[in-house]
Amino acid sequence: MPAESFIKYIRTHFREAVDLLRDYEEHGREEDLHQFRIRLKKIRCALDCMQKIGDNAKLIKVRHRVKRIFRQTGEVRDAQILLQWLKKNRMPLTIARNKPDERLAELEKQLRKDIPPQLKKLRRKQGILLEVAGKYASEDIEACFFNLRKLFRQLISAEVKVEQWHELRKLAKKIVYSFHWLPVEQFNFLKRSTEIERLDELQAAIGLWHDEIVRKEWMGSQKNFLSGDEKLKKEFRRTWIHIRESETVHAKQVRHLLKLEQRKILQSLQG
Repeated sequence: MPAESFIKYIRTHFREAVDLLRDYEEHGREEDLHQFRIRLKKIRCALDCMQKIGDNAKLIKVRHRVKRIFRQTGEVRDAQILLQWLKKNRMPLTIARNKPDERLAELEKQLRKDIPPQLKKLRRKQGILLEVAGKYASEDIEACFFNLRKLFRQLISAEVKVEQWHELRKLAKKIVYSFHWLPVEQFNFLKRSTEIERLDELQAAIGLWHDEIVRKEWMGSQKNFLSGDEKLKKEFRRTWIHIRESETVHAKQVRHLLKLEQRKILQSLQG
């Protein structure tokens, strides 16, 4: 029997993704691009599931198209977030020297130029994806969720190193996404258990921590601390201290949530 909730999930998010990308092309709103990428992540998760069940030549082509637009929009989105952060933290000297605003303008111009042909190709891939999705049995699609959940529990049962946090976040997000493919009875049961809510909180906390890591890497790569401009170096030092402090706070929260989840899993095994 086809997985109706899975097919509906793909159809809904693909349609919304196309609409959001078209809106971004027309209006240039950053939030539209952000929401587009969220829909695309959900579609990629569905693709991962189908390819694990049984590889399909048609899926490879769909995956390639989705990956290509995801990568291009990711470059633009990263540049948007960086510039937002620099402005929020009052770093005019850094902006003037490193010109992230100019890079963003170039990336956005190219993306909006590429969107019409990308939309045309995405629409064609939507039909192919829905056609293939209809061939998978409901129990196989449901198994994707439980396999991801099992893998997460195995990883978290031991000590989770900082180097594993980002990958753990990706896995937690896949569980949160695939949770919505489950039949109503299982969906409602897990929703009452707060497990999905906890995983979503954990992945969000890791995301905030990772944002600080990315900012620290960008700040270091620009080498403004070597500048002869004392005002620029002062701006760098102020921001660097802020990043380090924020990184420490978010890391503490991640460790707290990891311990909480480990206790919950242990309790469920003992109960």
